[in-house]
Amino acid sequence: MKKKLQKIVTRFYYPITLEAWYIGATKELEKVIGIGFIDIIMKFDGEKLEIFRIAGDLAKVKKNMLEYASSSNFEKKLRKYEDEITKFDQIIKQGENIEEAVNYFARLYPLYGVSYYVSNLWPDELTQDKKRQIINICKTYRRLSEGILNKLDSFVANYLKKRSLSLFTTREELEKNQIISNLRKGYIFSKGKFLNISWNKFLSSNNFSFIEKEVKQRKTLKGQIASPGKVKGISKLIFSPLDFHKIRKDEILISPMTQPTFVPILGRVSGIVTDEGGITCHAAIVSRELNIPCIIGTKVATRTLKDGDFVEVDANEGVVHPVKCK
Repeated sequence: MKKKLQKIVTRFYYPITLEAWYIGATKELEKVIGIGFIDIIMKFDGEKLEIFRIAGDLAKVKKNMLEYASSSNFEKKLRKYEDEITKFDQIIKQGENIEEAVNYFARLYPLYGVSYYVSNLWPDELTQDKKRQIINICKTYRRLSEGILNKLDSFVANYLKKRSLSLFTTREELEKNQIISNLRKGYIFSKGKFLNISWNKFLSSNNFSFIEKEVKQRKTLKGQIASPGKVKGISKLIFSPLDFHKIRKDEILISPMTQPTFVPILGRVSGIVTDEGGITCHAAIVSRELNIPCIIGTKVATRTLKDGDFVEVDANEGVVHPVKCK
Protein backbone atom coordinates (compact mmCIF):
# COMPACT_ATOMS: atom_id res chain seq x y z
CA MET A 1 0.00 0.00 0.00
CA LYS A 2 1.37 3.40 -0.97
CA LYS A 3 2.26 5.95 1.71
CA LYS A 4 0.44 9.22 1.23
CA LEU A 5 2.21 12.57 1.24
CA GLN A 6 0.52 15.67 2.61
CA LYS A 7 1.51 19.13 1.43
CA ILE A 8 2.17 21.32 4.47
CA VAL A 9 2.89 24.72 2.94
CA THR A 10 4.54 26.43 0.00
CA ARG A 11 7.43 28.48 1.40
CA PHE A 12 10.87 29.32 0.10
CA TYR A 13 14.07 28.55 2.03
CA TYR A 14 17.64 28.12 0.83
CA PRO A 15 19.19 24.62 0.75
CA ILE A 16 21.39 25.05 3.82
CA THR A 17 18.33 26.17 5.80
CA LEU A 18 16.48 23.04 4.66
CA GLU A 19 19.40 20.87 5.78
CA ALA A 20 19.28 22.46 9.25
CA TRP A 21 15.50 22.01 9.44
CA TYR A 22 15.82 18.34 8.51
CA ILE A 23 18.47 17.66 11.18
CA GLY A 24 16.41 19.44 13.82
CA ALA A 25 13.14 17.68 12.96
CA THR A 26 14.66 14.20 12.78
CA LYS A 27 17.88 13.55 14.71
CA GLU A 28 17.70 16.38 17.25
CA LEU A 29 14.01 15.85 17.96
CA GLU A 30 14.67 12.17 18.59
CA LYS A 31 17.38 13.05 21.13
CA VAL A 32 14.94 15.17 23.11
CA ILE A 33 11.60 13.31 23.00
CA GLY A 34 12.69 9.82 21.91
CA ILE A 35 11.30 9.97 18.36
CA GLY A 36 11.78 12.27 15.39
CA PHE A 37 9.94 12.78 12.14
CA ILE A 38 10.64 10.15 9.49
CA ASP A 39 11.39 12.77 6.87
CA ILE A 40 10.75 16.33 5.73
CA ILE A 41 10.30 16.32 1.96
CA MET A 42 10.72 19.36 -0.28
CA LYS A 43 10.06 19.83 -3.98
CA PHE A 44 11.59 22.84 -5.75
CA ASP A 45 10.71 23.26 -9.43
CA GLY A 46 12.95 26.24 -10.09
CA GLU A 47 10.18 28.62 -9.04
CA LYS A 48 8.32 27.51 -5.94
CA LEU A 49 9.27 25.30 -3.00
CA GLU A 50 6.58 22.94 -1.70
CA ILE A 51 6.99 21.20 1.66
CA PHE A 52 5.50 17.76 2.37
CA ARG A 53 5.08 15.41 5.30
CA ILE A 54 4.42 11.68 5.24
CA ALA A 55 0.81 11.11 6.31
CA GLY A 56 0.66 9.74 9.83
CA ASP A 57 4.20 10.85 10.67
CA LEU A 58 3.01 13.60 13.01
CA ALA A 59 0.61 11.19 14.70
CA LYS A 60 3.58 8.95 15.59
CA VAL A 61 5.40 11.73 17.44
CA LYS A 62 2.24 13.15 19.03
CA LYS A 63 2.28 10.94 22.14
CA ASN A 64 5.94 11.72 22.88
CA MET A 65 5.45 15.45 22.34
CA LEU A 66 2.49 15.57 24.71
CA GLU A 67 4.36 13.55 27.34
CA TYR A 68 7.45 15.72 27.06
CA ALA A 69 5.41 18.95 27.30
CA SER A 70 3.78 17.54 30.46
CA SER A 71 7.10 16.59 32.06
CA SER A 72 9.21 18.64 34.45
CA ASN A 73 11.98 18.71 31.84
CA PHE A 74 9.90 20.93 29.58
CA GLU A 75 9.84 23.73 32.12
CA LYS A 76 13.39 23.12 33.37
CA LYS A 77 14.81 23.46 29.85
CA LEU A 78 13.22 26.89 29.44
CA ARG A 79 16.05 28.77 31.17
CA LYS A 80 18.67 26.97 29.08
CA TYR A 81 16.57 27.62 25.99
CA GLU A 82 16.57 31.36 26.74
CA ASP A 83 20.37 31.29 26.92
CA GLU A 84 20.65 29.32 23.66
CA ILE A 85 18.28 31.67 21.84
CA THR A 86 20.43 34.59 22.99
CA LYS A 87 23.53 32.79 21.70
CA PHE A 88 21.79 31.98 18.42
CA ASP A 89 20.83 35.65 17.95
CA GLN A 90 24.44 36.68 18.63
CA ILE A 91 25.72 34.25 15.99
CA ILE A 92 23.14 35.52 13.49
CA LYS A 93 24.08 39.12 14.22
CA GLN A 94 27.81 38.42 13.77
CA GLY A 95 27.05 36.74 10.44
CA GLU A 96 30.32 34.82 10.16
CA ASN A 97 29.98 31.26 11.51
CA ILE A 98 27.51 29.35 9.36
CA GLU A 99 28.32 25.95 10.91
CA GLU A 100 27.56 27.23 14.38
CA ALA A 101 24.35 28.95 13.20
CA VAL A 102 23.09 25.74 11.55
CA ASN A 103 23.97 23.59 14.57
CA TYR A 104 22.31 25.99 17.01
CA PHE A 105 19.13 26.10 14.96
CA ALA A 106 19.00 22.29 14.77
CA ARG A 107 19.40 22.04 18.56
CA LEU A 108 16.71 24.67 19.13
CA TYR A 109 14.20 22.98 16.84
CA PRO A 110 12.86 20.28 19.23
CA LEU A 111 11.46 22.65 21.85
CA TYR A 112 10.45 25.11 19.12
CA GLY A 113 8.54 22.25 17.47
CA VAL A 114 7.03 20.74 20.63
CA SER A 115 5.71 24.11 21.84
CA TYR A 116 4.16 24.83 18.43
CA TYR A 117 2.43 21.50 17.90
CA VAL A 118 1.21 21.02 21.47
CA SER A 119 -0.26 24.51 21.83
CA ASN A 120 -1.71 24.76 18.32
CA LEU A 121 -2.90 21.22 17.58
CA TRP A 122 -3.49 19.36 20.83
CA PRO A 123 -4.18 21.76 23.73
CA ASP A 124 -7.39 19.92 24.61
CA GLU A 125 -5.47 16.66 25.05
CA LEU A 126 -3.41 17.99 27.94
CA THR A 127 -4.46 17.00 31.45
CA GLN A 128 -6.77 19.67 32.82
CA ASP A 129 -4.79 20.24 36.03
CA LYS A 130 -1.66 21.21 34.08
CA LYS A 131 -3.20 22.53 30.87
CA ARG A 132 -2.93 26.26 31.60
CA GLN A 133 0.61 25.93 32.95
CA ILE A 134 1.81 23.94 29.90
CA ILE A 135 0.14 26.31 27.41
CA ASN A 136 1.81 29.29 29.11
CA ILE A 137 5.20 27.56 28.90
CA CYS A 138 4.54 26.82 25.21
CA LYS A 139 3.72 30.49 24.64
CA THR A 140 7.00 31.50 26.28
CA TYR A 141 8.96 29.10 24.05
CA ARG A 142 7.14 30.43 20.98
CA ARG A 143 7.81 34.04 21.94
CA LEU A 144 11.51 33.34 22.47
CA SER A 145 11.90 31.41 19.21
CA GLU A 146 9.78 33.71 17.06
CA GLY A 147 11.16 33.77 13.52
CA ILE A 148 14.26 31.61 14.08
CA LEU A 149 13.77 29.76 10.78
CA ASN A 150 13.56 33.02 8.85
CA LYS A 151 16.52 34.41 10.81
CA LEU A 152 18.61 31.43 9.79
CA ASP A 153 17.51 31.71 6.17
CA SER A 154 18.46 35.40 6.03
CA PHE A 155 21.79 34.56 7.66
CA VAL A 156 22.46 31.89 5.01
CA ALA A 157 21.57 34.25 2.15
CA ASN A 158 23.79 37.07 3.48
CA TYR A 159 26.66 34.70 4.27
CA LEU A 160 26.70 33.27 0.75
CA LYS A 161 26.24 36.67 -0.94
CA LYS A 162 29.21 38.13 0.95
CA ARG A 163 31.35 35.33 -0.43
CA SER A 164 29.92 35.58 -3.96
CA LEU A 165 28.57 32.04 -3.70
CA SER A 166 25.37 30.68 -5.18
CA LEU A 167 22.41 30.95 -2.82
CA PHE A 168 21.79 27.30 -3.70
CA THR A 169 25.11 26.14 -2.25
CA THR A 170 24.86 23.15 0.15
CA ARG A 171 26.86 22.47 3.33
CA GLU A 172 28.79 19.73 1.55
CA GLU A 173 29.78 22.16 -1.19
CA LEU A 174 30.88 24.72 1.40
CA GLU A 175 33.07 22.13 3.10
CA LYS A 176 34.61 20.98 -0.20
CA ASN A 177 34.82 24.55 -1.52
CA GLN A 178 33.43 23.19 -4.76
CA ILE A 179 30.04 23.63 -6.44
CA ILE A 180 28.99 20.19 -7.67
CA SER A 181 25.31 20.73 -8.44
CA ASN A 182 22.90 23.26 -9.90
CA LEU A 183 20.00 23.23 -7.47
CA ARG A 184 18.70 26.52 -8.88
CA LYS A 185 17.04 24.54 -11.67
CA GLY A 186 15.13 22.32 -9.23
CA TYR A 187 15.48 19.37 -6.86
CA ILE A 188 13.78 16.95 -4.51
CA PHE A 189 15.05 17.05 -0.91
CA SER A 190 14.51 13.90 1.17
CA LYS A 191 16.39 12.15 3.98
CA GLY A 192 18.80 15.08 4.08
CA LYS A 193 19.83 14.67 0.44
CA PHE A 194 19.22 16.75 -2.68
CA LEU A 195 18.04 14.52 -5.51
CA ASN A 196 18.12 15.29 -9.21
CA ILE A 197 15.15 13.15 -10.24
CA SER A 198 11.61 13.82 -11.39
CA TRP A 199 8.79 14.09 -8.88
CA ASN A 200 6.99 11.09 -10.37
CA LYS A 201 10.12 8.95 -10.17
CA PHE A 202 10.69 10.00 -6.56
CA LEU A 203 7.12 9.06 -5.66
CA SER A 204 7.26 5.65 -7.34
CA SER A 205 10.72 4.70 -6.06
CA ASN A 206 9.67 5.46 -2.47
CA ASN A 207 6.16 3.99 -2.74
CA PHE A 208 4.62 7.41 -2.09
CA SER A 209 1.41 8.81 -3.49
CA PHE A 210 0.36 12.43 -3.82
CA ILE A 211 -2.62 13.76 -5.73
CA GLU A 212 -2.81 17.49 -6.36
CA LYS A 213 -6.38 18.69 -6.22
CA GLU A 214 -7.63 20.07 -9.50
CA VAL A 215 -8.37 23.77 -9.55
CA LYS A 216 -11.57 24.79 -11.27
CA GLN A 217 -11.22 28.05 -13.11
CA ARG A 218 -13.48 30.62 -11.49
CA LYS A 219 -14.31 34.23 -12.19
CA THR A 220 -14.07 35.29 -8.57
CA LEU A 221 -11.69 34.17 -5.82
CA LYS A 222 -12.82 34.30 -2.21
CA GLY A 223 -10.71 34.56 0.91
CA GLN A 224 -10.44 36.11 4.35
CA ILE A 225 -10.09 39.85 4.81
CA ALA A 226 -6.74 40.66 6.41
CA SER A 227 -6.62 44.39 5.70
CA PRO A 228 -9.61 46.25 4.18
CA GLY A 229 -9.66 48.37 1.06
CA LYS A 230 -10.19 48.08 -2.68
CA VAL A 231 -7.60 48.35 -5.44
CA LYS A 232 -7.10 47.40 -9.08
CA GLY A 233 -3.80 46.46 -10.67
CA ILE A 234 -1.59 44.04 -12.56
CA SER A 235 -1.02 40.72 -10.78
CA LYS A 236 2.48 39.32 -10.27
CA LEU A 237 3.15 35.84 -8.87
CA ILE A 238 5.91 36.00 -6.27
CA PHE A 239 7.10 32.72 -4.77
CA SER A 240 10.50 33.77 -3.41
CA PRO A 241 13.20 36.46 -3.51
CA LEU A 242 14.11 35.00 -6.91
CA ASP A 243 10.95 36.68 -8.27
CA PHE A 244 11.38 40.11 -6.69
CA HIS A 245 12.68 41.62 -9.93
CA LYS A 246 9.25 41.11 -11.52
CA ILE A 247 7.28 43.38 -9.23
CA ARG A 248 6.68 47.02 -10.18
CA LYS A 249 5.16 49.87 -8.21
CA ASP A 250 1.43 49.55 -7.52
CA GLU A 251 1.14 46.00 -8.80
CA ILE A 252 -0.75 43.26 -6.94
CA LEU A 253 1.39 40.65 -5.18
CA ILE A 254 0.02 37.10 -5.53
CA SER A 255 1.82 34.55 -3.35
CA PRO A 256 1.31 31.32 -1.40
CA MET A 257 2.26 33.39 1.67
CA THR A 258 4.56 36.34 2.28
CA GLN A 259 7.64 35.92 4.48
CA PRO A 260 9.94 38.39 6.27
CA THR A 261 12.26 38.24 3.24
CA PHE A 262 9.45 39.90 1.22
CA VAL A 263 9.63 43.14 3.23
CA PRO A 264 11.84 45.01 0.68
CA ILE A 265 9.12 44.76 -1.99
CA LEU A 266 5.98 45.17 0.11
CA GLY A 267 6.25 48.97 0.04
CA ARG A 268 5.89 48.85 -3.76
CA VAL A 269 2.69 46.83 -4.01
CA SER A 270 -0.87 48.15 -3.89
CA GLY A 271 -2.52 44.88 -2.85
CA ILE A 272 -1.72 41.39 -1.55
CA VAL A 273 -3.51 38.10 -2.22
CA THR A 274 -2.33 34.77 -0.74
CA ASP A 275 -3.25 31.10 -0.96
CA GLU A 276 -2.66 30.40 2.71
CA GLY A 277 -2.72 32.04 6.11
CA GLY A 278 -4.83 33.10 9.06
CA ILE A 279 -5.49 36.47 10.63
CA THR A 280 -2.13 36.43 12.48
CA CYS A 281 -0.03 35.35 9.46
CA HIS A 282 2.81 37.47 8.09
CA ALA A 283 0.78 38.91 5.18
CA ALA A 284 -2.06 39.91 7.51
CA ILE A 285 0.20 41.64 10.02
CA VAL A 286 2.31 43.50 7.46
CA SER A 287 -0.65 44.56 5.28
CA ARG A 288 -2.36 46.11 8.29
CA GLU A 289 0.84 47.92 9.27
CA LEU A 290 1.26 49.30 5.73
CA ASN A 291 -2.47 49.84 5.13
CA ILE A 292 -2.44 47.64 2.01
CA PRO A 293 -5.67 45.87 0.95
CA CYS A 294 -5.04 42.16 1.58
CA ILE A 295 -6.99 38.94 1.14
CA ILE A 296 -5.58 35.72 2.57
CA GLY A 297 -6.51 32.05 2.42
CA THR A 298 -7.89 31.92 -1.14
CA LYS A 299 -6.25 28.47 -1.47
CA VAL A 300 -5.83 28.74 -5.24
CA ALA A 301 -4.75 32.30 -6.18
CA THR A 302 -1.30 31.25 -7.42
CA ARG A 303 -2.84 28.42 -9.45
CA THR A 304 -5.67 30.50 -10.92
CA LEU A 305 -4.06 33.88 -11.64
CA LYS A 306 -0.95 34.53 -13.71
CA ASP A 307 1.53 37.33 -14.29
CA GLY A 308 -0.10 40.19 -16.16
CA ASP A 309 -3.74 39.56 -15.23
CA PHE A 310 -5.60 42.76 -14.38
CA VAL A 311 -7.51 42.20 -11.15
CA GLU A 312 -9.60 44.03 -8.60
CA VAL A 313 -8.84 43.18 -4.98
CA ASP A 314 -11.94 43.97 -2.94
CA ALA A 315 -10.70 43.46 0.59
CA ASN A 316 -13.90 44.98 1.96
CA GLU A 317 -15.83 41.93 0.73
CA GLY A 318 -12.97 39.38 0.64
CA VAL A 319 -13.08 38.74 -3.11
CA VAL A 320 -10.70 39.06 -6.06
CA HIS A 321 -12.23 39.79 -9.48
CA PRO A 322 -10.17 39.22 -12.64
CA VAL A 323 -11.03 42.30 -14.69
CA LYS A 324 -9.06 41.72 -17.85
CA CYS A 325 -6.65 38.87 -18.56
CA LYS A 326 -3.40 38.93 -20.49
